[in-house]
Amino acid sequence: MLFVYQAGCRPDWVTYTDSLAPGGEPQPGILTSQACEASCLRNPQCEGISLRLPGEDFCSHHFDANVLPFLEPDAGVRFQYLQFDCQGKL
Repeated sequence: MLFVYQAGCRPDWVTYTDSLAPGGEPQPGILTSQACEASCLRNPQCEGISLRLPGEDFCSHHFDANVLPFLEPDAGVRFQYLQFDCQGKL
């Protein structure tokens, strides 16, 4: 799935706490959730991110949000996938 940015749309992150998504491409040097989200938004192929908390010392991009059935419990990891809210409607 490739997201197309449209006027009037804003990113909306769906979050799964304590959940690890398989795969993902590590993003070295990105150390905060805000920076991880921003780096994903700059990459039109990015559909989700994984973060390790606390300390947020791990950021990974995911290019297929269809990993939801494969999430595994993992304390301290957060998986977020991206969807867009266009004029208040998802």
